[in-house]
Amino acid sequence: MTTDSIYKKAINQLNNALSDAKTFNDSQIDTCSLATVNADGQPSVRIITIYDISDKGLFFLADNNSGKVVHINDNPQVGICFYWKSLNLQATVEGVVEAVDNKTGEALWAKRDHHAKITAWAFDLADNKINRNELDYYKKKARDHFQESQLPLAKSWSGFLLKPTRIEFWQADWRKNKCRDCYAKVGAIWQESHHQY
Repeated sequence: MTTDSIYKKAINQLNNALSDAKTFNDSQIDTCSLATVNADGQPSVRIITIYDISDKGLFFLADNNSGKVVHINDNPQVGICFYWKSLNLQATVEGVVEAVDNKTGEALWAKRDHHAKITAWAFDLADNKINRNELDYYKKKARDHFQESQLPLAKSWSGFLLKPTRIEFWQADWRKNKCRDCYAKVGAIWQESHHQY
């Protein structure tokens, strides 16, 4: 098996896990924890949504003023972790994040929940100077501004691509048997290992 095919195998396994979780109606199957590190080495973790997974990597959206993007600008090496309770499966992905072009960002934005788009635009219209009491006012302002038209990518938001260097799956069955599949890029070569215990 070539190194590229090992990587594609890992990506396919990740997509298959998402599909399986969807079959079981697992809630929020496309959400994961994103871990970043700031310039001082302090780690931070929060929940994000992954909007697409392809051979290029994993795509997500973020506000450029957010802490996660500030951290990514300082250190683009990140880690994410999915957990699907219905499958008793977690998948971790480590790699490097880079910004994507505006066209790709728009395509990701089109998949975002409409109400989440409204909220993002409310913050943009307020130049990110907004408190909870003012949020409804700026949401209405955003709705009035765009009316029934499709909301474009908010000015302060961008799309990002996580290019994996390591993908690992860890699963346990009802007998507490465990299975670990690991795919890692060593230099320019992808390698795989599998363990049961």
